[in-house]
Amino acid sequence: MTGREFFEKVIEENISSDVTEYAEKQVALLDARNAKRASTPSKKAVENVPIKDIILAVLENNGGEKTTKVIAAAVNSINKTEYSVQKISALLTQLVNEGKVEKGKPEKKLCTYQLKPECPNTFITGV
Repeated sequence: MTGREFFEKVIEENISSDVTEYAEKQVALLDARNAKRASTPSKKAVENVPIKDIILAVLENNGGEKTTKVIAAAVNSINKTEYSVQKISALLTQLVNEGKVEKGKPEKKLCTYQLKPECPNTFITGV
């Protein structure tokens, strides 16, 4: 049983006005904490923004469909780091969900990605 479930059960049982009032306050505090968590991006999400920008720049500058492995190699050469193909694949999936990248048809278990035509990446230059 979670804290929220406990407090909601206490409110439902209406044991006494003081206890019910305390439980309602605690539920309100839980709601406020959850609202704050939902509105702020995580540390990892903030760290991934520049990598996503580089991925979009690679797709824009090189045009056409590219495999995850090719995109990862280009990102690593530009960024002078070693991101795994799995990490780049996860970020590409996020970009697909955001509507910025299209996923091609898989051939021989290789997925390809390309920039959506209506979503050019114009805020990155020099890549």
